[in-house]
Amino acid sequence: MTSVAAGIKGLLSATRAVAGLIKRAGSSEALRARLVASGEEVERDAIQVCYGVCKALVANALDREPSDEDVSDVLSAAISDPAFPHRAYRLFGEIKKSASRRRRAFLASVLFGLPFSKLPDDERDRIDMAVERMMPADVELLMAIVEKDRAARPTPETEPYLFRGTKIAATLRGIEVRLGSTDDYEDEGRGFSDEYYADARFLVDHAAFGALLSFGLLDVGQSQQVQGDWQIHRLVITPLGKLVVQAIEELRPGFDAHCDDGKPQSTR
Repeated sequence: MTSVAAGIKGLLSATRAVAGLIKRAGSSEALRARLVASGEEVERDAIQVCYGVCKALVANALDREPSDEDVSDVLSAAISDPAFPHRAYRLFGEIKKSASRRRRAFLASVLFGLPFSKLPDDERDRIDMAVERMMPADVELLMAIVEKDRAARPTPETEPYLFRGTKIAATLRGIEVRLGSTDDYEDEGRGFSDEYYADARFLVDHAAFGALLSFGLLDVGQSQQVQGDWQIHRLVITPLGKLVVQAIEELRPGFDAHCDDGKPQSTR
């Protein structure tokens, strides 16, 4: 028996109101009213998330607690952007479909923050197309790769190919993915150490890694080396990936906020 079937069976067997439950379920009007109410609740929640996120973005810009008038002015300006109806069709719809509070905050940050960026419409559209499919885990992995690349030492002269244009490498074995940098790579072309292949801190979420590849934000190219049964690839953040990273870094104050009765709170 599946867990879903077991849960349903347990619910029905644990209550004496089975007959009343079935009777209520048989009322199409009652079901319709519940569905309508659910849709309205989703709409209200999405609007609340957008308000809270926008308030966090305004607070970051002003470096103070904004007034309701400040937030309303920014919301109005964002909604008045000529591209907003088209962007809202994509992103606001996705906000309403997502059950993840963090993802709704991320999508709302992009929707209401990017109108104030200096990006051309085509580039902003590219970001929206990538963002609408991203999960929080994808965002965190992308930013972790960026930080790893920024912090790593310069490319070793002994390895001009593996780290050409990047300081990050991906080692792949089946669905297992490890990420290393020039800091983890041994000199004179000896490759990654045994510790690298044993330490769990180098493992990354395969689903998030695959998502970033499929969205065109990362590129692994052809395998540069083989070490045991591991294939070592040069990992590069693509131009689209860099656009998305720039947007995430600018919008992070909104993404890191969540709504609680319209008041943004840190998720950290």
